[in-house]
Amino acid sequence: MTTLLDARTAYFEANGFGEDGGYSKATVTVTVLGIPFQIPNTQGRKRAVVFHDMHHLVTGYATTNLGEAEISAWELASGCWEYRAAWVLNTGGLLLGVFTNPTRLFRAFVRGRHSSNLYGRDVDALLRRPVDEVRRELGLADAPGPASIADVGAFALHLACSLAAAGLPLSFIGWLLVRLF
Repeated sequence: MTTLLDARTAYFEANGFGEDGGYSKATVTVTVLGIPFQIPNTQGRKRAVVFHDMHHLVTGYATTNLGEAEISAWELASGCWEYRAAWVLNTGGLLLGVFTNPTRLFRAFVRGRHSSNLYGRDVDALLRRPVDEVRRELGLADAPGPASIADVGAFALHLACSLAAAGLPLSFIGWLLVRLF
């Protein structure tokens, strides 16, 4: 019976995140389409990433670009509004996923709509619990049923919000590129 703590320790090691998962670092490297970016490890991100890492363990989504896109869709659909850093990072992940593998992204979103997540729970208590038990509690033990019209509508709404949120920075980058070249 593997606990979340045991699974998280192995996850940190397998991904080269360091003993504390990189939680204490001032900046973290995020790789998008093979391009590494340094982002500040803000208090909001630190508060959210503890749950995000456990979500990787209970959902089984990888730390690849596609896996991060899937977990972004799942977290948005299962509810991360109170964790603004998670919401911001996940909207970016949703956009990445819609261009790389929209089918798997949509499946992860639907799975999130029909399950719950760990945001806001007692981290220390969670880490002592068996992974399989937490997975069952969140509704992740069984495959979700077919997508409903409401699932499709919610996905479209989240995607539209993500595109709108990305519009301003993308416009600035486009303007900058035009000015530089």
